[in-house]
Amino acid sequence: MEPGHIIEGGENNYIISHSDEDTTSKIVDDIENNKATIKIAFKEPYDIKYITFVLIGVALLWPWNSFLSASLFFQHDIFNDNTIWAKTYTSTMMSFSTVSSVLTNFYLSRRQYGYSSRVKKGLIWQIVVFTILSISILLISGKGNDSDKKSSIFYCFTFIMIMTLVLVSSVGTALTQNGSMAWANVYGSEIYSQAVMLGQALAGVLPSLVLFFISFIKATNDPRDQNVFGIFGYFINTAIISIAALILFQKSKIGVSIPKLDTEETELILNENNELTNNNDTNNSLIHQTTTDNLNNASNSNNSHRGNNNTTNNNIPLKIIYSKLKFLVWAIFITFSITLMVFPVFAANTLVTKLPIGNAQFIPLAFTIWNIGDLYGRYISNKFKLFVEKFQPIHILIYSLLRILIVPFFFSCNIFGHLNNKENNGGSFNDFWYLFLQFIFGVTNGNSISLCFMKVGDQLNSDDERKAAGGFTNIFLSVGLTVGSFASYLFVFCIGKLYKE
Repeated sequence: MEPGHIIEGGENNYIISHSDEDTTSKIVDDIENNKATIKIAFKEPYDIKYITFVLIGVALLWPWNSFLSASLFFQHDIFNDNTIWAKTYTSTMMSFSTVSSVLTNFYLSRRQYGYSSRVKKGLIWQIVVFTILSISILLISGKGNDSDKKSSIFYCFTFIMIMTLVLVSSVGTALTQNGSMAWANVYGSEIYSQAVMLGQALAGVLPSLVLFFISFIKATNDPRDQNVFGIFGYFINTAIISIAALILFQKSKIGVSIPKLDTEETELILNENNELTNNNDTNNSLIHQTTTDNLNNASNSNNSHRGNNNTTNNNIPLKIIYSKLKFLVWAIFITFSITLMVFPVFAANTLVTKLPIGNAQFIPLAFTIWNIGDLYGRYISNKFKLFVEKFQPIHILIYSLLRILIVPFFFSCNIFGHLNNKENNGGSFNDFWYLFLQFIFGVTNGNSISLCFMKVGDQLNSDDERKAAGGFTNIFLSVGLTVGSFASYLFVFCIGKLYKE
């Protein structure tokens, strides 16, 4: 059999790369006892699907990064710093985004159909939102200074417009994430869920790198012009990335019906199954017969679960999904809660000690190092097969909890610059130590999250469950982000009291 032909079932899975006579008897026993069926791996391009899921992952996180990067622009250039609109922009934006994401994911988890249309609608909404934003910032920048009355009306209208677009973008992201993770679970979570995670990490690294390099040249340019150009570029790029992801999703035919096998293909599969057991007549006969009986079933099954996805599937109660994924979804929740509570606070408030760069460069560098670590953690998740196979859901939950042990080490760093006036402050070593901690914290974040999503498909017994799990896991993801975001306010208040006496 060619690589990629799969004999799978509820209890055992076999991926046949070449003739494997040692496992033939076991395979036959499982087929005979209805523990496995032959499922044909159609000749679909593996690479285009993987690239599609990676690009969708980029499209999922890039909108959030765009709004986050635009915070200073909106506060300074649009709402003029000292207004109530400027002071409440970031917290309101984060609240709108996280709460709407939680509610949307909960709603979608109860409606277990139409996954492909969700991906398309979500990407289209992002294209519309960021096209409007790209045009708007060129029109509204600096328009709030005419008079107090006119400015108040302008600020109110602009604030409502931006928050509405944040809301629509968040719902669009939830739609795309729900649909893409559902199909990633069906096609193979160990490969395609990891691809989505990798894409999200890339969406974190690229903007932070851009901001880091811009920080070196920003002082030589007009800050206002730089901000307008940079934010416009972010918004346009978000729309372009969403367009590319939509085109590639259509081209890759993810979730589209697979044609039934023709006679020539059937004969080819039968011949390949004969080659698998050419030294065992009894086993050969049984596999040949079982293959013949299951060819149409395999094709019809594929057409059923990858075909017209607008047809209502069996509705899976969420308590059943939870009973099978409880360790993984709590690991997702804990990982994001800890990260969102701690990482932004330390990254934004830890200052340079001795390195020959300013804080304007050091802070973006810390964000970049963390994002590189996050990318590396997600990348290595699929590189150690034995490790992934042996790492069970309970181990991942423990792993996610143990990450909290890294946090106390950050207090040895130059938070709020409290070490600058001390003689024994560690100098440059303290700076490198802090950046190393950020890298490790990023690696463990990316690795933990990737392992969680890669393990989802293995815990479930049917494609209907795998599709439903896409929305269910996203509930815990978005709740974790929400809890972590709100907890960060308390955390920054506490360390502020600790260091700002």
